[in-house]
Amino acid sequence: MNTGAFDRFAAIIPYAHAAGAWVHVHGAFGLWARASSHRALTEGIDEADSWTTDSHKWLNTPYDGAMAICRHAESFAQPLNSNAAYAPSSSDAQRNLTLEFSRRARGIPI
Repeated sequence: MNTGAFDRFAAIIPYAHAAGAWVHVHGAFGLWARASSHRALTEGIDEADSWTTDSHKWLNTPYDGAMAICRHAESFAQPLNSNAAYAPSSSDAQRNLTLEFSRRARGIPI
C-alpha cells in the first residue's frame, strides 16, 4: 500500500476471468488514481467484477462511508438479502444492499 505499486490489471484480469475467477479490486487509493493524472497505472481495472472504496480517503467524509461497486448486481445482492416470509421487499431495497441495514445509508449523501 505504501509503495505506490499497481498490478498489471490489463494482463491479469482476462487471465483470471478465463479461469472462472471473480476479480475484486480494493480501491482504497487505486480507484481514485483512475480519475487522476495517474490513470495509466490503472489500465484494465474497469474489467474487474467488483470494487470497494471508502470516500474518506480523498473526499474527507466520515469513515463509515464505504461503497461497493459491482458489475453483477444480482450476484452481490443475493448473499446480502435479509428478506423473510413475514417481511419481503425488492432486491434493490436499501436493507438488502448492506450488511448493516439498520444503519442509515451514508453512501447516498456522498
